[in-house]
Amino acid sequence: MGNLTRKKFGLSMPVNSPLYSMPVYFEGVESFWVEYETEVEAVNEFLPEGLDSLSPAEASLVVLNIGNRSSVGPYKEAAITIACKWEGEIKRFIAQQFVTADAAMAAGREPYGCPKKIGHIEITHENEIMLGIIERPRNKRICTVSVLPEKPVGAVTPMVKVPTVNLKVIPSVDEKEKFSSVELIEYEGVRTNVKMWECKGDITFDSPSIFDPWYKIPVKKIKKAYYSTFDYMMPFGRVIKKY
Repeated sequence: MGNLTRKKFGLSMPVNSPLYSMPVYFEGVESFWVEYETEVEAVNEFLPEGLDSLSPAEASLVVLNIGNRSSVGPYKEAAITIACKWEGEIKRFIAQQFVTADAAMAAGREPYGCPKKIGHIEITHENEIMLGIIERPRNKRICTVSVLPEKPVGAVTPMVKVPTVNLKVIPSVDEKEKFSSVELIEYEGVRTNVKMWECKGDITFDSPSIFDPWYKIPVKKIKKAYYSTFDYMMPFGRVIKKY
């Protein structure tokens, strides 16, 4: 008889040598993002039941560079988030997301419902411009985001909380059941030691992909762009809706 009981299970599989732990910690994250106005009809196709879009609709394309000071190792990340409302409160819903490492993907998908896929992300600094190139697979360019830092935004901010919601879907191995679990997850990522710069920003959706439809959240108007460095912690969250 096996001796590996539930009390001995680690947090993630394999349970006797987990791939990650929680909460997830990061130091020295470098990030830039562009906020833009988009189409209400477009974001409604990505938002699950229970979340309401804003009018005008708002989205952000964000690129992150995570170095060695991370509990899931170094990797790069890119995502499109949609500004939305849950019971009247503003949240961010992650619509599309790529990372470049397996632990980062698993630690986002399994507990938090982040829709992470393995992709190819390049981040370059050339002259005054920072550039993020997002591909999946390599050489299939999904989009390009660029920013030009212009001026710092005030002093260092001690702490910023980022309310985020994700749709967490666990498929069933039983062919008679499509899902084992479908939940709307909420958590508040905590940023500390936040330094920010205002930027000029630009986004292009270079090559439409039916497999990764980032282009279906189109840019109507660029609103703001930022460059930032910070430390980050993904805490435990809560289930706010079961489907």
